[in-house]
Amino acid sequence: MQNVTILGITLQDRSTEESLGSAVRFLRNSSPNVIAYIDYPILRSAITNNRVRDFLGSAAIIEWTEPYLMEAVGITDPGRLTEVGSRRFLIEELTAIASGGKPVALVGDSDQSVANLEKRLGSVRNDLNIVHRQILSTGENGNPEDDINSINQCAPAMIISCMDYVSLAEWFRYSSSMINAGIWLALPEGMSLMPGQNKGVMTRICDFFKGRLLKLRLDRYKEV
Repeated sequence: MQNVTILGITLQDRSTEESLGSAVRFLRNSSPNVIAYIDYPILRSAITNNRVRDFLGSAAIIEWTEPYLMEAVGITDPGRLTEVGSRRFLIEELTAIASGGKPVALVGDSDQSVANLEKRLGSVRNDLNIVHRQILSTGENGNPEDDINSINQCAPAMIISCMDYVSLAEWFRYSSSMINAGIWLALPEGMSLMPGQNKGVMTRICDFFKGRLLKLRLDRYKEV
């Protein structure tokens, strides 16, 4: 385990074994433990959005979508970088959930986002026990109580979301204490769920410069 302080919050970066062990314990709980994946846009939004920052700070487990993000915040262990690039935690956790027949609820901000999430998850495990699909009502006209009741009636062990973290953080801030599920797995909208292919030269160059830019932004945040 390695503690990383970014944006004024301390995040615990754990090995896959540690995270999987924690997830087993989370499934025994009746309140959600957040497992949040972080990508480049999320870190950028967290720099200026307190609610996204608080959401990440409250997460029980942090996972990264790309190794270059880890390097930008000071995580350089080769084994850990390989785990992230291979999607090891996600694949093993979904395998455990599917093999155990645990009930899963999918949530998003539209019918299309939920359908896309289900399709993408199917590329990893096509035998998940999906018992509920929920569109979260966000914004001023949202009705979180109805969302919560609808999710809780299905008694999921895990909730998987794929939506904008700004909207999710706002909804979760109000609703988290009323949700009966052991794990909330938060996935970014553009995240590939399959292990990364060998990247071309241009993609690697782009990742390098995004990592450098992110580090500069994070360093500038410390100075404010």
